Amino acid sequence: MVLIRVRFFSLYSDVAGFEAVLELKPGSSIAELFALLVERFPALKHVFEQVKPVILVNGVVASPDKVLSDGDEVAVIPPASGG
Repeated sequence: MVLIRVRFFSLYSDVAGFEAVLELKPGSSIAELFALLVERFPALKHVFEQVKPVILVNGVVASPDKVLSDGDEVAVIPPASGG
């Protein structure tokens, strides 16, 4: 199994708390992680639909097809806005 630490920021932490540690099958992608997150925290589905998050893996922006490795830290943050 692969252990992944997920850190939630801003509105996502309001729903899921600040952090979760999840076990995934080797070769799992961010998309598979998100399916598990929605299963574990059902309210996240609505939040993700309203505000699509930016995903960082070990501090680097990553796409949904990125394969995760044991010990990776995934940050779920809202998109930046400004003026």
